[in-house]
Amino acid sequence: MLTPRFEVNQTEISIIITILAPYTNIQKTEIQVLEDDVRFYSAPYYLRLTLPGKVKEGPNSSAEYLADRKSYVITLDKIVPGEVFPNLNMLTVMLQPKGQKASSSKPVIELISSSSYDDSSESFEIAGDEWFIEQKMEEVLPTQKLLQQYSYGFGTNHNGLGTKYEVELAEVTEISNPDCLSFLQRSVLQEETENHKFSDDHYFQDLMVTDLSSILNYKLKLSTFQELTKLDRDQLKNFVNQEFIFDKKEQIRLYLGVVDIIFAFLYDLRINEGKSCVESQWNISRLSSTLCYFQVFDNMDDMIRSGIRRSLSCPLYRHWDLSMKVLWDTHKIISTGKFKYVL
Repeated sequence: MLTPRFEVNQTEISIIITILAPYTNIQKTEIQVLEDDVRFYSAPYYLRLTLPGKVKEGPNSSAEYLADRKSYVITLDKIVPGEVFPNLNMLTVMLQPKGQKASSSKPVIELISSSSYDDSSESFEIAGDEWFIEQKMEEVLPTQKLLQQYSYGFGTNHNGLGTKYEVELAEVTEISNPDCLSFLQRSVLQEETENHKFSDDHYFQDLMVTDLSSILNYKLKLSTFQELTKLDRDQLKNFVNQEFIFDKKEQIRLYLGVVDIIFAFLYDLRINEGKSCVESQWNISRLSSTLCYFQVFDNMDDMIRSGIRRSLSCPLYRHWDLSMKVLWDTHKIISTGKFKYVL
């Protein structure tokens, strides 16, 4: 069976499910609805959705086939009119059967204790001293002591890729041996490289000679990033729904890593005035230290500093006002809370 492309929208009283299913037999199409469980079958397509709220077949419900769009449009009444169904863009989550945990290709976390995480139990919090900051040497795990391997990537959950994907990594990163470098060593190497690459002549050329007026005056269209395209939906429905459990510190690092990549993406978008080009992949991978140095950030200041430094030392256009424009673009995108690429 094939999983069709679909989208889910809502009104105050209804849920509207649009399913692209061309070349099907309408007479043999079946639709079943049981509260939050909606099933669609029309050979060769099968779709089962677990909605974030309950629906029913009511006076406003309908199902029709739009021949010009080759799509079925199913309208169902909300059991509780006015209820807002959250995360209707999270297509992968709705494809997950009810009650089934998100899958993972390997263990993400080992449960040592069933007690819940409590920020107040952190050992560095000293009564009466709110400004105390923990000073701690970088911890080396036992396996790292033996193998000298350090982790990196999403949730710092990967290692050993340096030898397995040596050629591929060279196209994205600026370090060839991430397994042998700690976070601190990566940071030192990154800053040394940026200091070496920064050119007074290049910066002065862009500041005083190069005409960047059209780039600096480019207006970011927020609506472009708030709606999923057909390609986005196709990619989402094919993703495996995985569940990760991270502590508060790791969550902050993940969020800041995403913002760092968004900064690089928006720099490329601005210099190309809303389009991408053959150099876009290089621009984004080189501007984001999350990608090119497997860097992690514990606070926003360090992330901003890294993005600004790289924007003034690596790409074709190096201009302080340009960097500030990109930083403001990033702020606007994050502030909307609907940046589709974060999905």
